[in-house]
Amino acid sequence: MFTSTIRHRLLLFTGTMIVSMGAVHTLIAANNNRITLTAQLALAAVAVGYFAFYRANYLALRRVRYGLLAAHATAYVIVNGSYWAHATYLWTSGQGEAVNADWYGLLFGMGALWGLGLTIHAIAAHAGRGFDDAVVA
Repeated sequence: MFTSTIRHRLLLFTGTMIVSMGAVHTLIAANNNRITLTAQLALAAVAVGYFAFYRANYLALRRVRYGLLAAHATAYVIVNGSYWAHATYLWTSGQGEAVNADWYGLLFGMGALWGLGLTIHAIAAHAGRGFDDAVVA
């Protein structure tokens, strides 16, 4: 019962992150694919929502093997992946000039720094709980 509740929360979180980032990218597209202050504030709102989910579900996620790491990785993939997908669309549709220095900060800066944090989280999760009691069939 407990793990199905966590599974449901993680699926709801995933859906919410996808919809939220869809809204952020719609906002960016509506501003001629420019990263404006409004777009950055929208991303900050998504970050606050992510933090709120993580904080509200911290204890429950800790009780499931790699639950915290799964939430972290999910957010990383959705947020960074959505920016890369948007930029790739712009590059391949002949609108590559829209991907300027503001985009590079999000694509490379956020991706690299968050990726480093996710890597450290993964190493700590493996070292702390590992696969010692995992059953291999």
